[in-house]
Amino acid sequence: MITRYDVRNACFRMKKGVKPNDLELLKLLEEAKENRSWQDFDVSWDVVVKNNKPVVIASIKDINLVIEVCSKKSLMAEMKIDREWTEQELSVIQTMEAQFLDNIMNWENFRKRWNVRWNSDRNRIDTYLLNQPVIQTEVTQEMIDQKLREAMSSRKPVSATLEFRPMTEEEKVEYTQLLAEGKI
Repeated sequence: MITRYDVRNACFRMKKGVKPNDLELLKLLEEAKENRSWQDFDVSWDVVVKNNKPVVIASIKDINLVIEVCSKKSLMAEMKIDREWTEQELSVIQTMEAQFLDNIMNWENFRKRWNVRWNSDRNRIDTYLLNQPVIQTEVTQEMIDQKLREAMSSRKPVSATLEFRPMTEEEKVEYTQLLAEGKI
């Protein structure tokens, strides 16, 4: 199974003029990139993995454009209307569709189940799921008792005796001031 990391690594190596070790992957990339230049990789085109094959997508960095196109496409899908898209809009649509999770993401549920954001660490626009279910492990009484035993065994014994001492004059003045100000 190929990963996006492996595919992009191979593309960056080819961009630098160094052949990747996986020649089968290189063959798939050559077919996918068609007549695009390796030097333009990550500038005008990028790759994703879909159905265990590399797919070329446009390298789009304008988050406002992506949100606008996704909103339009979502509205058109909900209304079941088809329209002509510009080449730039089609690139955005294809890029987003390449990131769809099967049976979870579609155009009708944009901004309801998924959205887009700028990922500054990866210098690209990503999709992400909204309202992901929280997977929580059931907490049993046995687990609570075990945590309490661990906490109690690591603590030092606490003295049960409390010592009282009379207040100093400074403490009495401070206490009186706090009482007068209503802080106590």
